[in-house]
Amino acid sequence: MKISKSILTISIIVVAIFTALLLSKTSKPAQSRGILVSRGGPVLLAITNDEGGVEVTATPILRKEGTLDFEISLETHSVELSNDLTSDSVLIDEAGRTYSPSSWEGDPTGGHHRSGILRFNESLPGSKLNLVIKNVGGVPERSFKWKME
Repeated sequence: MKISKSILTISIIVVAIFTALLLSKTSKPAQSRGILVSRGGPVLLAITNDEGGVEVTATPILRKEGTLDFEISLETHSVELSNDLTSDSVLIDEAGRTYSPSSWEGDPTGGHHRSGILRFNESLPGSKLNLVIKNVGGVPERSFKWKME
């Protein structure tokens, strides 16, 4: 009787450990409005907007100098991608201050697929960011929002 109780107890412990390990590998990290919370602090995730027949993806890149860049990808099969992203984009911080990009380093205007880096020379402006890209694919304004928690 004592042996069967011991075997049952050990079996329950083994199943509990196995279940805990399995759940820790399959659980997804907490996400909220483009933010992945990790042990090393917030990591800003890519956000995609697919209105007007154009899929626009923005991925923030925090440079070691404390400035922000955005990797931008534009994909479509229906319209010409002729936007000047440096003049059609703006970054807005939580206080409502706006920042214009300093440059676009990527594919030139035209075509159906463009990608590159939209550079901003300012330091990270607060914990809430809103990248606005205007007039892509007939959509007056696309908004990409991140909140660092």
